[in-house]
Amino acid sequence: MLDITIKAPEKAGVASITELRDELVSAIKGAGSGAKVVLDLSGTNQADSSFAQLVASFKYEAMAKGIEVSVVGMGGPTSLMEMLSCDKFQEDCGLAARKAAPRAGGKA
Repeated sequence: MLDITIKAPEKAGVASITELRDELVSAIKGAGSGAKVVLDLSGTNQADSSFAQLVASFKYEAMAKGIEVSVVGMGGPTSLMEMLSCDKFQEDCGLAARKAAPRAGGKA
């Protein structure tokens, strides 16, 4: 089984998001089902909503391909995951998959 670790930049925001996205996409392409990709935030001290959206999208894409995702390296009340009310990817996580809300007329 292949384990891939990707280190997020110190400032994970709009200016650096494209490069990080490219690394994450490459990791998904290079990892097969059953592999694990770790996103290491230990050196990250600043992040914005573009980073949060990238992490959520990456998680969904990887899981759809059978790849385990782990986000490590930040903790405490200032961690990105905690700020999103999600220090672990669980059912009650703000990043967890949600069913589509019913549309007008009762269809989802």
